[in-house]
Amino acid sequence: MAAAFANVVKALPEAAVESRYMELSEDAAGEAVLSMLEGLEARDALVQQLESVTHLKASVTAWHCAACNRLTEFLNKDCKAEGHTMTKTSTLKRFWTCDHCNARVTTLGVRFPANRCSRCNNPSLEFTACSMYRGPKNLKPAGGTTGLACKENLFATLEQHPEMGKRTFR
Repeated sequence: MAAAFANVVKALPEAAVESRYMELSEDAAGEAVLSMLEGLEARDALVQQLESVTHLKASVTAWHCAACNRLTEFLNKDCKAEGHTMTKTSTLKRFWTCDHCNARVTTLGVRFPANRCSRCNNPSLEFTACSMYRGPKNLKPAGGTTGLACKENLFATLEQHPEMGKRTFR
């Protein structure tokens, strides 16, 4: 086909072909990158601010039940249903991590945690003060090597599966 139209169509060099809107697309791509970087910078500033906070002073409103002598961050429905007198107070909130299982614990109005860790129930009461920032969750990669439906456990046919191919279904 190229031989039939060789005298009509002339091949242009690759460098000579340019789009009319090349500059606009480059500007748009540059603006998209800058806006993404601005968002990441704002997130980093927030992370730095949260990492510096280890306790909240008087900005936490808590509820104190006079009958149970408990201080809770939210209004306790059981105490309210039983008719206990609940008073709203401002208190100090501190953040802790358990030294055994790394669970996060918060305390209201006390200097140190007085109860055991709710996750591991370790009686040693060893906690370390931490910041308000929890950090990103550790996400497993998409092609993870664990779990029933991971990439390594998916086979096209039943005979290819090392466990199921041996079995006969009747």
